[in-house]
Amino acid sequence: MGGLQILMVKVMAAETNGNGSKKFNQSDRVRRADGTGSYGVVVAVRNDAAGTPGDKGDKGIIVGVQWDSGSYSLFTPEALEVVK
Repeated sequence: MGGLQILMVKVMAAETNGNGSKKFNQSDRVRRADGTGSYGVVVAVRNDAAGTPGDKGDKGIIVGVQWDSGSYSLFTPEALEVVK
């Protein structure tokens, strides 16, 4: 396989709602909410069919991050913060 290929069927922006969830858009600069690790850029925000037990806000919202180190990770919105 040539390289990392990411197929996004539906890319959407996560909207902030009344329960305190966070809003992320493509190209936002982010880091982990606990302050550890490197910085990255949001490449995708998607709505999966089901959430995980740890989701406190929007169930099923997944944020794809391309880190400065070159790796790619998926997080729930609660695990990330936007860097200004």
